[in-house]
Amino acid sequence: MTNKEKSAELVSKWVHVFSCPVCNSPMKVVDLKSLICLNNHTFDFAKQGYVNMMTRSVDSHYDKKLFEARQKNIMESNLYKPLHAWVANVIKEHLKLTKGPVMVFDAGCGEGSHLQRIIAECKNEAITGLGLDISKEGIRMAAGNYEDSIWLVGDLANSPLADHSCYVILNILSPANYFEFKRILVPDGLIVKVVPRANYLKELREVFYDNTDKSVYKNVNGIAF
Repeated sequence: MTNKEKSAELVSKWVHVFSCPVCNSPMKVVDLKSLICLNNHTFDFAKQGYVNMMTRSVDSHYDKKLFEARQKNIMESNLYKPLHAWVANVIKEHLKLTKGPVMVFDAGCGEGSHLQRIIAECKNEAITGLGLDISKEGIRMAAGNYEDSIWLVGDLANSPLADHSCYVILNILSPANYFEFKRILVPDGLIVKVVPRANYLKELREVFYDNTDKSVYKNVNGIAF
């Protein structure tokens, strides 16, 4: 079975969580090739195993080299290991009383490594990951490396997900859209928002932005300056 067919088969199991980003109607998987809504808006599965659900063209400014470096940093070092373990424990505690399969949505997932690590830490076969990012390059890499999750190119401000469809939303070092989060989160669902603090990337800022206002980063009460 190809990556495209595997992705389509996985989406078929979770097609009830999808909502057309054009008209907000329910969707279905057709011939393991396309996601199609009731009004025939069609989004094809790519050969790498993801679906592009953008309704407009964008330039994300992130290229393949950046995502390759990001993946290596996350997967081949222990830099984020304590974070992944902490988030996984929070999720496991929250889902203790939940029966049946659950969807964990990573909003702004990049190349998918944070979501992959966290789900692995959860050690729960009932959890399926869904990663969304505006960058096609990031999602293409995620789909090529991590076949057990669903990967979408999409707009966080217009998520292709149905109302109250996700048990957990992750938002790790990425912009948030709380209006959308409230819409797609199940009642009493969990949002995990990870924000950088003052020392985040301090050494890089000092190299690239020395003697400028960008050399110092502050985050007070969740607001970045």
